[in-house]
Amino acid sequence: MNWGYARTVQGFLHVLSRGQYERIHPQTNALQSMKQLKQLWFYLDAVGSGFGWINLAVSIIPFVMLRRIPRQERNWLLASTAALFCLGPLLIGVLNPAPDRQSWDLIGAAISLSHLVLAIWAGIGLILAGHWLLVRSRLH
Repeated sequence: MNWGYARTVQGFLHVLSRGQYERIHPQTNALQSMKQLKQLWFYLDAVGSGFGWINLAVSIIPFVMLRRIPRQERNWLLASTAALFCLGPLLIGVLNPAPDRQSWDLIGAAISLSHLVLAIWAGIGLILAGHWLLVRSRLH
């Protein structure tokens, strides 16, 4: 797709500054709690419907079994929560979408980046659950 004429300096700056999209309106007041809660609810709903509620539940398993995970992997898992925070609630705060469905459909690609971290967590959760079931079946 060719939305900008990047061969000239002006066209390149237009593409680089996202001129073809609406301007970003970040939140200026962090105390707009009601609006932020609605945005976080919309984010959770978008992730649940896009990633899948069952997969979202499976991605919680590593945190339930956090003490059974070796130290290095536990540190990596906890560090990846920072990535999810940046790709989720922080991104929503920066983009500051309106509470209508059309705005959320426009930022759907940005929200879907958090699915990557959740998919890794779900994979780790499935491995841990399978290992737990295997050990448990050998004990009986």
